[in-house]
Amino acid sequence: MRRIISIPLVLAAAMLGLAASPVLVVVAIVFDLLRKRSGFPTLRCYAFVLWALWLEVCTVLSAMFLAVVFAGRLRSAASLRTHNAMEQWWVGQLVQAAALTMRLEFAVTCPHHLRPGPVVVIGRHASHADAILPAWLLGTRNAMNLRYVVTAGLTWGPTFNLYGHRLPNHFVNRGKTHTATDLAPLANLASSADAYDAVIIFPEGHLATPERRERALARITDPVLASRARKLLHLLPPRPAGTVALLDAAPHADVIVINHVGLERFQTVGAIWRNVPFADPVRVRIQRVAARDVPRFDNDATIGWLTDTWQDMDEWITANMPEPNDGSR
Repeated sequence: MRRIISIPLVLAAAMLGLAASPVLVVVAIVFDLLRKRSGFPTLRCYAFVLWALWLEVCTVLSAMFLAVVFAGRLRSAASLRTHNAMEQWWVGQLVQAAALTMRLEFAVTCPHHLRPGPVVVIGRHASHADAILPAWLLGTRNAMNLRYVVTAGLTWGPTFNLYGHRLPNHFVNRGKTHTATDLAPLANLASSADAYDAVIIFPEGHLATPERRERALARITDPVLASRARKLLHLLPPRPAGTVALLDAAPHADVIVINHVGLERFQTVGAIWRNVPFADPVRVRIQRVAARDVPRFDNDATIGWLTDTWQDMDEWITANMPEPNDGSR
């Protein structure tokens, strides 16, 4: 059903946006001049959206072509390699589009090698662009195959829908209490991962808001964990079930922790517009934790390790958070 709605909408928007570009470019420039906004943020946002829409068109057409080429064997090794390569190309083009139109840059601190796998990747969830960051770091830049555990809401995007369901990913429904049966697909993702695979999860599950913070705190029954969670200034307390399932299913896998500041600017359209062109790079810190240093098969110990990790991430964010932009420039 989502494909029936989203694919025609994206195709129509891409064609309409391109056909109307002579008019829309002028309107965007005039709007920025009237608002006295330097750097033409409206024009930049329009250029990025149009570029992203046509990238979606490319992936839709390529998915249709690959469905014919690999008819009846979409799960074959050759098909998975081709789909992974196309996914890496799409992510790379999307990041390049953001760099050229909005001056998005990444300043990555990574003292360790990201390869080889298998690795379980846990990352901060600060905006709707979070899913792209590990795909760019591990997939596009390091040619690793990605296995995502992400919200089903992303399948409203044609690329996530078409490629996401052909590649070994798992889409979850937010707000649902997950049983052992629900967690079994996550365990399968991790247990079958090899030296070329990265399994990615965002333990917070949601973007941080005061309301979600209160709901997350209310779910924590352990008073010690609740006390520690209240000290988090930027992050939601991690929901451990999915991460624990991945770690227990792949005791041989190292863990990569991806933290960042700057992607908060992608939370809303208004936030993007206020910050474009971006004056500061997105600061990214990557840590690789050896498998032997991550507790497994002991729920309390694993949750304690995850809580320690989240506290360290929160402190790093506080130390590296850029000054907010009020949109006056």
